[in-house]
Amino acid sequence: MPRRVRAAAGFAYALRTIALHYTRARLFWAIAPQHQRCGYATEAARAMIDHAFGQLRIKRLIATTEYTNLASQAVMAKVGMRVERNPLSTPPWLEIVGVIEHPSL
Repeated sequence: MPRRVRAAAGFAYALRTIALHYTRARLFWAIAPQHQRCGYATEAARAMIDHAFGQLRIKRLIATTEYTNLASQAVMAKVGMRVERNPLSTPPWLEIVGVIEHPSL
């Protein structure tokens, strides 16, 4: 039986510039420490990718994190993002960039 959680485990969202022709979006997720390593971020990222590619027809999705956030880097890799290290360490939230392209657009 699944464990019941009475508080939010975290959040995830996709952000796209409000323009019909804009074909990129950014993915964000954050999971509370007590709920990490349960697959929630990976599940949320996969759902956002499916929705962005299937319903919104987004061509490219981007996620970013810091060098030290190995968990987010692992999520990026698990969902099929190309994960690249930015040689510039400023700003810290752009140290690691994950990118995934729509397979058929």
